[in-house]
Amino acid sequence: MYVHGGGFTSGSPEATSAYALQLSVELQQCGIIADILSVGYDLAPERPYPGGLTQIVAAFEYLVAFEKPIILMGDSAGGNLCLALLRHLHEPHSDIRAISQNAKSAIIALCLTCPWVNLRNDQQPPQLLGGVDCLDKPTLDRWRSAYMGGKPLDRYTNPIEYTEGWKEILPPKVLFMTGELDHFSRDIVQFVDIVRKAGHIGVDLDVAPLKGHAWNLVDFGAAKVGIPCSLIDGDVASYNGVMIQSQWIAQHVNNM
Repeated sequence: MYVHGGGFTSGSPEATSAYALQLSVELQQCGIIADILSVGYDLAPERPYPGGLTQIVAAFEYLVAFEKPIILMGDSAGGNLCLALLRHLHEPHSDIRAISQNAKSAIIALCLTCPWVNLRNDQQPPQLLGGVDCLDKPTLDRWRSAYMGGKPLDRYTNPIEYTEGWKEILPPKVLFMTGELDHFSRDIVQFVDIVRKAGHIGVDLDVAPLKGHAWNLVDFGAAKVGIPCSLIDGDVASYNGVMIQSQWIAQHVNNM
């Protein structure tokens, strides 16, 4: 189940479909046949919080009915929603229908790219070699205001501030990916530290040197879709992100 970031051009099922297809191809090369459900949800300000989370919960309920193992994936704001879904499964949101605790066991792994874990946006962004990320604090603050619709941040929307429960909330295997220049990178590193201090021993962190926000999707923009990376001649740098994810998933799924 893939939960994208917001907006048609910067993140949507349509915008990420090529990447999702390539992920499926690379997983098949690793011996894993996977169906990928890319979830669309209504955006703020027309549908503020908890509207998007309500729809993600409904999509998850749909998947659970198939009684198959689920790998939860998301990027940017979609990563925030994945963490919100997991907390809802552990501590049901008062405005959203609760799901059976047994449903959580269907999620065997979590794979997040540049998740937005701190909606206060109060961390100084990295500035290495003059590099500039595509995100900036004024824009992020506007997006937060539109998303929250006047509501205060809470345990479902701002995971970095709520340190309790992550050992039980997260699935057994977790991968966080970010880029060295990603506006969120310091928040993500801090959140991973929080999760590890909570006692979760199955968390991996991959920080790509000199890469920005959602670098795996950006780099893949010019790649050939549907052809396994192993069959591509020449420069395959654009496949780096999808290969990290597919190989990580294959390693942990095959060992479970």
